[in-house]
Amino acid sequence: IEKAGLRQSEIDHVVLHQANRRIIEAVAERLEIPKEKYAINIEEYGNTCSASIPLTLDKMNRNGMIKDGDIIVMTAFGGGLTSGTCVIKWIKGEK
Repeated sequence: IEKAGLRQSEIDHVVLHQANRRIIEAVAERLEIPKEKYAINIEEYGNTCSASIPLTLDKMNRNGMIKDGDIIVMTAFGGGLTSGTCVIKWIKGEK
């Protein structure tokens, strides 16, 4: 978030790898971004590994949860403690 030139207060949504709820809650606590901004679907889909983020974004978009210009932080992790994070600004295209 800092490298993107943003503050936590500017983040609209956080979409994490849906490995388990405890990890998501621990991240929320450490980043001091309100838990309401975290998308969680693990109860519905389980741990969907690399598909977690696109599945979650699609559901959020279809449900009208993401608005044009929203700032979204996405983070995933994998074997060997690899991880990746990006910050995007959601721009809705024409249908």
